[in-house]
Amino acid sequence: MARKKKDIVFEVEDPLGRKVALIKRTYYGHILRRHPGAGLFLETLEKTVRNPDSIIKDKWGTYHYYKKVEPKVREFFHPSATYLWVCVNQREGKFLVSTCETVQKEKKGRLMWPKK
Repeated sequence: MARKKKDIVFEVEDPLGRKVALIKRTYYGHILRRHPGAGLFLETLEKTVRNPDSIIKDKWGTYHYYKKVEPKVREFFHPSATYLWVCVNQREGKFLVSTCETVQKEKKGRLMWPKK
């Protein structure tokens, strides 16, 4: 199903050359409702997808993008927050953000970025 530009909050290219989009329905319907703090840092969320510290693919094919939390973000959430985590799923050939929040450690899986 083709998405209209007006339905997209942002679309950026990740380090693996894929276009990843955050749609309004996910942003307003899930992220801001369930993780309001993380949703307030939209620019940081976008930077995490565009330039993550790491991308991990789990055994179910979900991609997990991580970026070290900046001090201003850490103060807003929790002092022990280490990363902003953005979860990306592939649906119908499109890569879409499904959720985000702050976490203390990365999930297990195959390291996709940076390449070793």
